[in-house]
Amino acid sequence: MFCETVMKEKFFGNLLFLLFVNLLVKPFYIFGIDRTVQVTVGDEVYGLYFALYNVSMLFYILLDLGMTNYNNRTIAQDTSLLRDYVPNFLLVKCVLSIVYLVLLFAVAKAWQYGQLELRLLVPLAVNQIFISLIFYFRSNISALHYFKVDGLLSVLDRVLVIVICGILLWSGVLPIFRIEYFIYAQTFAYGIAALVSFAVVAKYAAFKNFEVKWATMKHIIRESLPFALLVLLMTIYNRVDSIMLERMLPEGTMHAGVYAKAFRLLDAVNVFGLLFGGLLMPIFARMLKEKQAVEGLSRMSLGLISAMSITIGLCCYFFRAELMSFIYGDTTLYTATVFGYLMFSFMFIGCVYIYGTLMIADANLRPLNIIAIFGLILNIILNVILIPRYQAIGATIATLCTQFIVAAGHIIVAAHFFKLRFPPIFIGRLLAFFTAVFLLNILLRTATENWLFNFIIVVISSIGAAFLTRLLRLKKLVGLLKF
Repeated sequence: MFCETVMKEKFFGNLLFLLFVNLLVKPFYIFGIDRTVQVTVGDEVYGLYFALYNVSMLFYILLDLGMTNYNNRTIAQDTSLLRDYVPNFLLVKCVLSIVYLVLLFAVAKAWQYGQLELRLLVPLAVNQIFISLIFYFRSNISALHYFKVDGLLSVLDRVLVIVICGILLWSGVLPIFRIEYFIYAQTFAYGIAALVSFAVVAKYAAFKNFEVKWATMKHIIRESLPFALLVLLMTIYNRVDSIMLERMLPEGTMHAGVYAKAFRLLDAVNVFGLLFGGLLMPIFARMLKEKQAVEGLSRMSLGLISAMSITIGLCCYFFRAELMSFIYGDTTLYTATVFGYLMFSFMFIGCVYIYGTLMIADANLRPLNIIAIFGLILNIILNVILIPRYQAIGATIATLCTQFIVAAGHIIVAAHFFKLRFPPIFIGRLLAFFTAVFLLNILLRTATENWLFNFIIVVISSIGAAFLTRLLRLKKLVGLLKF
């Protein structure tokens, strides 16, 4: 019987391992490789790549149909289904990949993309197919609670891209680095990661042959569709900003490139949210099946991710110009402003990873789909209004407003369905911590002439404030991590 205490121990012990692995690899990929590629090829070329990447992401749902979330929840509750599900999932994914490619390039033709755009879009589409397979295979591994194996697989593709692009960028073997090389390196890395992930799943599934059952395939598609709608809606309102910038403005690729610079850091910190969601999904699913209380784990997760997201959001806002200049060299007020506002949204995204995951683990998707529809409509309306006047800053404001509304909606519906309580003392600790970090930034931002030293002091002081306000409790965390 899985009790809540054991689930907390499993969650935080594995979270520490995943954080360690990802902090070793992903920051170097984002700031060493991805950032260097943009600096090398220029904002305009990278802005085109970023917009096309998001176009390929918009139709990603056709590759997945919500099957990854459905599979993760289902296998976590009944591991015996793994052997029967894998062959049928793979056949469905092959069919969906063909549908995805046809629709994607039909849209590309309708939007009158030229040869350059199409040349980049082809490998980007292949990349999305590989990514969908990787996520599906990993959903099986995490559902079986092999979190450490899943953690290693989560960084395999990044390690390969780091090695390949590191050689191409810094060894001098190429006279000029083109954005195509970056995309092809990703294609190779995703392909290898997909093969390795499949080999791991095949080992755990221990199937001797692939037996396709049409009834099973129909059941998988039917049960996955509610998950698919949610993923589609969330993908659009999270990714449409750069596409609208590129399409709506005269120098759209340049503005999309500026937005990409800021979004890169949001993507970097989003790793923490993804780790939370990836760990919580199978744990919540099994706890709900065993009729265990989820309030303690959800509230503890909220405290941890709030301490992290508030610190990151406020520190990045107050040091926005310094951080942008440090990462990209000379920067403009325009780029720094986009970055500062965009990082605030991480404070709201973290809540979605906790309470959205809880609702998905319970297969209670209708409220989440309603929230996502509202978020999508709001995001597009705000972008249409704000982008022509404020360019990338307008897109950032639209994102910030959308994420706030969506996060509030997730908290409200989760509290309603699971009778979650938020005691006044817990709310008070959150407010006290936010105020403390805000004041620390104001007081220490110019404490010395070295901004980096000031930034480090503020971050360390903010961590201390999380313990002083008892948002985090050292004794409890140490006890959990001993597991």
